[in-house]
Amino acid sequence: MRPAAIPIRALATVMALSCLLAPVGCGNDSNPLGQPVCAEFTPAAAPTTGTVVARNGAGSTCDVVEIEVVATDINGVWAANWMLEYDDQVLFFLGGDTDGSHLASDGTTLISNFGSNGSAITAGVGRNGSQTSATIDFTGTQLIATLTFARIGSSGNSDLEFSGEELLDGGRPPVGIGTPGWSGGIVRIN
Repeated sequence: MRPAAIPIRALATVMALSCLLAPVGCGNDSNPLGQPVCAEFTPAAAPTTGTVVARNGAGSTCDVVEIEVVATDINGVWAANWMLEYDDQVLFFLGGDTDGSHLASDGTTLISNFGSNGSAITAGVGRNGSQTSATIDFTGTQLIATLTFARIGSSGNSDLEFSGEELLDGGRPPVGIGTPGWSGGIVRIN
């Protein structure tokens, strides 16, 4: 029997509460000026037509960085695959989540996988069902997935850089959709 999965938001809440009991490496850290140490994400680019970018998620705190991977004005998407490189001396990957993903906005079940080797996340999110009729259009800026990190320590920077990225259509076999621009950003701990 497989153990029940712990939702990412619940894990982030537990981590935040644990910081109250053991403040080393948590939000109770302070810099030389006595201000709290926080991790802050700065996107490299704003969402524009035909792009996939990382942006700040609503669940970010001083200790937890939530990154939303979003697509803007791209039609006929069946799946998204990418790697996201990060500095494992600055960030710890807690997990990925597809809650609220536009890929499931019509009720289609998603198949997803988020793995980390310690310095890069390999992610895949796809629509379950018939590939030839299971695509969806991203009109405006819509969520693909959310990635959650915990900061490590009280200083440092980590670039978040996409590689091996692709959006796939619903063909058999699936084919890449054009060449949308993918853009990450930087997490600063200060």
